Amino acid sequence: MGARGYPTVMRSSPGAEAIREINDGPPARSELVDRITSLITEARTASDDQQPDMAGAINELMARLPAEATSEETAVWLLRLLDDGHLDGLRDEAGQPSSVAATRALLGLGYPHAMQVPPERLEALRRWERRTLPVPWGPLVGTLLLAAMMQCFFVLMSDQPRQLFGVSAECLAGEVPCPPAGLSAWFRYEGQYLVSTGLFLENVLAGVAAVTVGRLQKVRPRVRLGFLGVGVLGLLTWGALLALGYAGVGWGAFMSAAGALAAWRILKVP
Repeated sequence: MGARGYPTVMRSSPGAEAIREINDGPPARSELVDRITSLITEARTASDDQQPDMAGAINELMARLPAEATSEETAVWLLRLLDDGHLDGLRDEAGQPSSVAATRALLGLGYPHAMQVPPERLEALRRWERRTLPVPWGPLVGTLLLAAMMQCFFVLMSDQPRQLFGVSAECLAGEVPCPPAGLSAWFRYEGQYLVSTGLFLENVLAGVAAVTVGRLQKVRPRVRLGFLGVGVLGLLTWGALLALGYAGVGWGAFMSAAGALAAWRILKVP
């Protein structure tokens, strides 16, 4: 650590020398800024395999700057990083440049700091936010279709397929006593199938959203979150139905959940 508590680097490299120049800036700096500075120093000298992870950490910390480090010194520090090119070449696993994260943080600091962002940096940010992502629609549709087929199979092979729409044919014919009315009876003969149908439709809607708008960078995380929600709900439904003794429909809910979670994984941002 340096005399004022800032991290110093023992390596003698161009990247480390540049960051040491930044460390000689104004003393009124936050701990968050110091952490980012240290990470930049390490990332500049890290191997190609290590850089994406370190750049991801830098980008995450950059996103916190507008809320946690709003001083004038923070804006000056960000501008110097951008002007001197200390972030050039650093990209996280999603491909986001750290310079874009710094530009976004500088804009988040508001007036007058946002007015000082160089035009070429603003254009780079716009290009990044407008970029589209590839949608692996083949594996996605195939996975969801297989999950839907398996769900339908288990539902149709459940114990009471003839009671999907209410009481059984034997009850209507007077051959057997009709079940008593009430919530329990309704769920036994109709509710469980409505739950299964709901999971099926949620997967369909999420699949349509993935194929149509999943290529948009800002929308992709929301589509993935939708699949994750269907998956978690399906697993909870699976456990509840098995506990209540509805094995067929329960395993159908499990298949729906498995398809949703697989789709969530398939849509991972490259």
